[in-house]
Amino acid sequence: MIADDGWDEDGETENPLSGFMGELGQYATENDLEMARDSFDRLMKNPFVLGAELLSAGWETARIRPALSGLAEAKGKIPTPRGPVTIHWIKNSSFNLKIELPPGMTAMVEIPAADPSSHVFVNSKETAATLKGARLCLTQPLDGSRVITLK
Repeated sequence: MIADDGWDEDGETENPLSGFMGELGQYATENDLEMARDSFDRLMKNPFVLGAELLSAGWETARIRPALSGLAEAKGKIPTPRGPVTIHWIKNSSFNLKIELPPGMTAMVEIPAADPSSHVFVNSKETAATLKGARLCLTQPLDGSRVITLK
């Protein structure tokens, strides 16, 4: 039998997660933690954070422009009429971006450039990019599956 105060007859808590204190000093329930995980997952799959933006009708052309927002990594899929756009970016000592575009879609890619003298590589080959503000913008659109690295 479990008492109404959340403790069982032996004085043990009924929920192994109940030791996690919430912001207001209240114990977080398993449901609270699940809601927090869901919110974080939604943030990571947010088109703004991932950087996907529609440039032409039907997603024929997109822009991939990750918004770091203080994060070190984001990944997710964005549904489009042509199929999902998969994006995974990691910001560490350099910047790495992997994109997978559905057939019939191209993307203009802009990546954050902490160092304007950085070089951009697409699938390990150096690629032309122009500096616009704090971003390096690839001069040619990409299609298919690509790995973009800033070194």
